[in-house]
Amino acid sequence: MYPFGKIPHELRKNCNDMYKFIRSMNKTKLLIVAAYVLIALFTVAYVLLVLHRYWQFQYFFTDNVYFQKAFWDVARFELPIVQHKFLGEIVILGDHFSPTIFFLSLPLLLYRGSEFTQLAMIIPFSIGMVFAVHLAHSLLHDKVRVLFLVMFSYLYLGFQHAMIFGFHEIHFTPLFFWMMAWAYFMKRKMMYIVSIALLLLTKESMPIVVFCWGAFLLLSQGASVRKHAMVLMTVAILYFFVVIGVVIPALGGKFLYAPDLGEASASIFTLVSRLFTPAEKIYTFIISVASFGFLPLLNFATLPLVLQDFLMRYISSIPGNNQYSLAFHYGIALTPMLTFSGLWSLYLTQNNTVWRRVVPILLLLGLVITTITHWSYQGRGPLHQVFIPDFYNVTRDNSFLWELIDKTPRDSVVMTMNHLGFALADRDVHQFTSDSETFKRINPEYIVYDKRSDQSPANILPFMNFDEYFKFIELLENDSRFVPYFEKGTLKILKRKT
Repeated sequence: MYPFGKIPHELRKNCNDMYKFIRSMNKTKLLIVAAYVLIALFTVAYVLLVLHRYWQFQYFFTDNVYFQKAFWDVARFELPIVQHKFLGEIVILGDHFSPTIFFLSLPLLLYRGSEFTQLAMIIPFSIGMVFAVHLAHSLLHDKVRVLFLVMFSYLYLGFQHAMIFGFHEIHFTPLFFWMMAWAYFMKRKMMYIVSIALLLLTKESMPIVVFCWGAFLLLSQGASVRKHAMVLMTVAILYFFVVIGVVIPALGGKFLYAPDLGEASASIFTLVSRLFTPAEKIYTFIISVASFGFLPLLNFATLPLVLQDFLMRYISSIPGNNQYSLAFHYGIALTPMLTFSGLWSLYLTQNNTVWRRVVPILLLLGLVITTITHWSYQGRGPLHQVFIPDFYNVTRDNSFLWELIDKTPRDSVVMTMNHLGFALADRDVHQFTSDSETFKRINPEYIVYDKRSDQSPANILPFMNFDEYFKFIELLENDSRFVPYFEKGTLKILKRKT
């Protein structure tokens, strides 16, 4: 008996119709649907992760404000000028030539919050995965293997950490790469050309990906595509050198990511040693390919696509940047390369009697390794947070900070704390500094801060401890140039006298 009385006729009829529809579907169709459902479930989980972390003020000043301020400048039809750590004040495209990032200026014409920027970390990726799944279904006989590829992609630690580190231009790479791959195999010429153009415009390093795609075509398709592959590779090389040699310098920037070998510029040993030291580079490589069941290593044609990412990140020598780590945003661009490489290996081995027995073992091994690394690498993988009630309690507990954001006047010069900057990015916002010359140059109209002593130490950076932070706040509160503007508990705003 239905616990709430008799089952309504319409409900019973709809349930029966749904059951008949499912029964009418064969196993292949069910697996295809399952792959898309899996994408939807992962997407919802990551949307919850990135939005709640934003509402919790877990995205900090570095890079997040850098990009969001540029989006706001373009939305206001102003030049996107940013303060670069090494290059000083430049147009943001002089740092990385990535015009596609300004797609994110469009939502700001209608909505002032930064939620769309957070969603841009996951939604384009999932749209790309739809193309990936469709391509995989067209290439693979065994549709169960497609489910493994989806799980590998979303559970890969390099991808997970890219979701919590904040938006970067390479978050668009998976979408444009999968559009390109899908369009090539489905023979959609116009979409193929547009996808390549968008990929090139994603970042000045993307010509290397396009070049390696050309190499893949040459190695996998042979003489039939030699002309096409050579043209593609030539265009990629020319575009790369025009952008780094002409366009970026014209915008006041400089290409900072070429290897700087100093005195040992001619030493092959120096280059090779950078591929293996520090040891975390080896760990990153092993975990990355192991998380995909070692499938990316089973074919030669896609190796250029996979290895180019490691080579660029490992040899690069920007001081203080750990590009080789799994803990930052860099894994987002590697994920589609590993997935495509795994897909191509599955495609090549699916008709081989021996490999048909080995591949299921590798798929299960990849899932086991992914699970182990999820629970062991630097604590736990970020995705697990969405299944813990306390994660949502943090959103509730930090909601009081939004009043501080709302009370800060729009169109003003603001100086604030590390965790508050992103939410204030629609203002001319700057991070706290104890350097008097920098403070004088910025000349903030409002000082926005929280005086809690039990908050995260990350919130008060660049101050190394709370003694330094409170001493700085005390100086500001006693500064005759500022008067109280808003105060509620530990939340305070100071206003510069006019």
